Amino acid sequence: HSRASDTSSAYSGSDIMQSSTNGDDCLMINNETDDESEGSSEHSFPIHDHIREVLTKEANERTDDDIEAILEFLHHFPAFADLTLHVRRELCKVLVYAQVEKAQTVVMNDGERYDSWSVIINGIIDDETVTGEPIRTLTVGQSFGCGPTLDQYCHKGIMKTRVDDCQFVVVAQNDYYAILNQGEKDVRKIEENGKIVMMKEKRIDDDEHRMPREIVIKATVEKLLDLLADERQLLDDPTFVEDFLLTYRTFLHDPTIVLNKLLECFQKSNNLAICEHVSRVILSWVNNHYNDFESNAQLNEFLEKFDDELQHHDGEGMRSWKYLLNLACFTRASVRTITLTRSTRDDVLNFNILGGSDTVTHNGIFVSKVECHSKAYEAGLRRGDQILNVNGQPFDYLTHARALEILRGSTHLSLTVKNNMMGFNEIINPEKSPVRKKRHDISLYEQEIRNKLNGSSPIRSHSTTTSPILPMSPTETY
Repeated sequence: HSRASDTSSAYSGSDIMQSSTNGDDCLMINNETDDESEGSSEHSFPIHDHIREVLTKEANERTDDDIEAILEFLHHFPAFADLTLHVRRELCKVLVYAQVEKAQTVVMNDGERYDSWSVIINGIIDDETVTGEPIRTLTVGQSFGCGPTLDQYCHKGIMKTRVDDCQFVVVAQNDYYAILNQGEKDVRKIEENGKIVMMKEKRIDDDEHRMPREIVIKATVEKLLDLLADERQLLDDPTFVEDFLLTYRTFLHDPTIVLNKLLECFQKSNNLAICEHVSRVILSWVNNHYNDFESNAQLNEFLEKFDDELQHHDGEGMRSWKYLLNLACFTRASVRTITLTRSTRDDVLNFNILGGSDTVTHNGIFVSKVECHSKAYEAGLRRGDQILNVNGQPFDYLTHARALEILRGSTHLSLTVKNNMMGFNEIINPEKSPVRKKRHDISLYEQEIRNKLNGSSPIRSHSTTTSPILPMSPTETY
């Protein structure tokens, strides 16, 4: 590294100079940053041999796989949290690895010029005045050094390593300035009533067509919900739905807000494409994140409501979405144990059943109704649950009367159940249920769902890299 002063140190690098950036350059902070910062407060972070190997390569010798490995390793550090995916990737192409082996080694001397931007990937750094008074302590994941400017700034105080084996990744000032300023040019800010409500980043596809796309990187919660319900969003941002479903928990504490927005769009729209898009989003949610529904009574009730909406929709082909939604619930649902106790056998069960070996479909015994806020409801029993056994007694081939007799005959019930709205609907509406083979290979069901999700999507078919979606707080300024 070049030096503008006569002082010498083991290493030079630096904290982004807040004085060198104006308000417009400030980026919003991901809600996950606080947790990650706490997790990275330890001075030691495991660096796998493979990562160390690619970091020590000359920058021009790194392969695309090397860059992706570095990107994956560094993306959770607070120093990288507010940078767009493109900027992070560009930094990973040029950064170099540096190591200081011994504790109490001077990293930056007083008056030494910042000529790079650095991130600590192992160890602890102490910043002190020239008289030894503590200024700050930097730990794993934090940065120090130059800002995204070519202006020259010098360090004030003395920076030392606190522990042995401190390691860093370093980006030269010229590279850091060029990458961050180009990244800013690729970002478009969208305003409403004088406030920024969305930020989009321009990206070029890596395929032969080199198609430019605008990817949403930050937006208000309201805008994110609007985009989720808009099928046109997938044309520019094919992974938007997947990204949203992966990250919404970091900025929305009540997922019913999302489902109510989707249901509202479904009910108000006469456009079949919008209804199919909403169905696709919900199917993707159930198929990839079913635990959200299984662990939340309100979300589970929403599925019942949406199932009913699909049942009565006039649009041709909408019933296939209902079938696949039921199929996804069945394949993803876990077997659960529900324990119920009553004072006497005369106490009501607070749930109803239907089905049995004496019915037309022979599909088993199902829960058809659960009284809200009853013991059965609070224990997790739900409409559409298939009762597999009670107190060790299999329910697969019992008549309805015999099943009811067993349920009423004990004050202590241990029910093994699994959600099976597909089988439940076949009992209620056998004439409206799609004809299907009685097969037991779950992988065939899963493939059927994937085919529908992939085949019905209006997006281009190509490989994409997902990006985190960051919420934009209404109180944030630029």
